[in-house]
Amino acid sequence: MILDRGEVIVVGGGIVGTTTAWFLAERGVDVVLVEQEDLAYGASGRNMGFLVISNRCSGIELDFALHGRSLYEGFSEQLGNTFEYRSSGGLAFFNDEADAALFREFAEERRSVGLTTDYLEPSEVREVAPILTGDVVGGVFCAEDGMIRTPKFVAALGAECARRGVRIHTQTTATRLKRGADGKVIGVETTRGQVLGDRVVWAAGVWSKLLADEGIEINMEIERLGALLTTPIAETVDPVLYGPSIATMYRHFRTLSSFESTYADRQELLSGKFTQNINQIDGGNLMLGCPMDYPNSFEDHPPVDGLMRALNEFRRSCPDLKVGIERVWAGLVPSVKDGLPIIGDIKEAPGLLIATGHEHGNVAGPATGELIAQLVTGEESSFDVERFSPYREGLIAA
Repeated sequence: MILDRGEVIVVGGGIVGTTTAWFLAERGVDVVLVEQEDLAYGASGRNMGFLVISNRCSGIELDFALHGRSLYEGFSEQLGNTFEYRSSGGLAFFNDEADAALFREFAEERRSVGLTTDYLEPSEVREVAPILTGDVVGGVFCAEDGMIRTPKFVAALGAECARRGVRIHTQTTATRLKRGADGKVIGVETTRGQVLGDRVVWAAGVWSKLLADEGIEINMEIERLGALLTTPIAETVDPVLYGPSIATMYRHFRTLSSFESTYADRQELLSGKFTQNINQIDGGNLMLGCPMDYPNSFEDHPPVDGLMRALNEFRRSCPDLKVGIERVWAGLVPSVKDGLPIIGDIKEAPGLLIATGHEHGNVAGPATGELIAQLVTGEESSFDVERFSPYREGLIAA
């Protein structure tokens, strides 16, 4: 049975899939999108909404993130700010004097590549984020960081895509590629029938690993991120907040000259998988995160020990806040060795484009959607797509 036909079939209803559909429809392409659950079911429905710029590695990773970040101004105008878009910056704070030199260098290096960063003394940190009444020693504020509510963004984008003629089939799992007699991909088999088209864009996040059944091995890990939602607080938290563990978890910090000396006598801090993140959503609730682990499966229940660490770090940083916990959850995100997404044609399956591997999809996702639309329509690309190639070393094996 044929469920639908279109010029381009997009598999995946998260931020990458919906922005891809958006930019294709904007160019007049007939698009069909299939999603195994509901829109924003996966990582897009479970992340904390950070628009992370400050800790992206210099070069194409930072440039791609900045471009994706810039697209939100247009989205906000076209969709209305229905998705809690805030451009109020990000604050990375620390509570040990031993970290001061590293965070000072971080602020200086970020300024040198054009970001708006300031090193803050303790009183300045509390001015920016009054909820941080714990033992804060200093911090770095980056004006380019921000946040969205990703599920709301994907929902708004999906609704607008539908108005533009995109057919969206939720509760429809793509089970295998449909190939013609010459081996070219001409669609997908789904649990509700065939969806046929000229090109297929596979934008299914960690579920892209299921292409292994088609002989396409994608060498990325499945990372599980836990999070908690508190009861509302009266205080307002404008910037997104990162705790000191940001320095041990993000690649960029390891490129700084003071990194090794900072942790020479504190090697134990380098072994944990955790970043302390705090942000506030409409209604006053705080989101807290993020314990990380690698389940090597699609198991998405958060481990208790990671959630306990998130709570303990929050209590240390914000001892005067009295809150309850409304909800806990976890999401699965791709983890790629070099931190770049995986975008491009699959040689073993002509007609198939891959768009996955987004560790920070809130900024890289829209940039990817635009890039995919450019590739499909033959436009000049905004970025050198070879830098994101599925065939760069260590990522994919035929």
